[in-house]
Amino acid sequence: PAGLFAALSLAAAGCFEVVVLDQGHDVDERLAEGGQRRERMTQGVGGAGLWTSGLLNLVPAIGGLADFVERDKAQGLIDEIDAVFVAHGAPDTIFDPPPEFTPAVKHRAFVENIEFIAARQRLIGTDRSAEVIRSFKAELEGRGVRFRLGTRVECVERDRVCLENEELAYDHLILAPGRAGMSWLEATARHLGMEMTYEPIDLG
Repeated sequence: PAGLFAALSLAAAGCFEVVVLDQGHDVDERLAEGGQRRERMTQGVGGAGLWTSGLLNLVPAIGGLADFVERDKAQGLIDEIDAVFVAHGAPDTIFDPPPEFTPAVKHRAFVENIEFIAARQRLIGTDRSAEVIRSFKAELEGRGVRFRLGTRVECVERDRVCLENEELAYDHLILAPGRAGMSWLEATARHLGMEMTYEPIDLG
């Protein structure tokens, strides 16, 4: 949930009015019908990954963070993020890859020209994800963050966002549409003349 963490960082700085726009809905509405409809699973507070399993990879080699900052700093940021999840109800258990299992898998991956990364992981799980999201959102609202849910951003300009029936001006804008918004993000980037690069896919 990159948008939630961006909101947390900005709210903690104490010098921004933070508004989160999301096409999806709040936790209880996502839980309706078991949360299994596609839009319920991929849109709404908490995004897709946290909602469906909440599997956290706790190493900087996964996700590309180490491409932007030094590895030690990347690990520090990951630890901070992990601590937020734990504070909001994520389980204490950490899963480490079995050492006897890793060499054989690394060799097989090498043969197939795949990079294998043995990762420490924390599993929040679908049985606890709604509780974690609800707690996280409550903290943000306590810090003054406003949520406008069920709100579709039709287009983005360099000084405003266009909604269905209104336009909102902004000083700073972070786009974090998640998996459901990948095509929208690509179209928006092209509209704004932004350069794009494609990164490797993480499987696991």
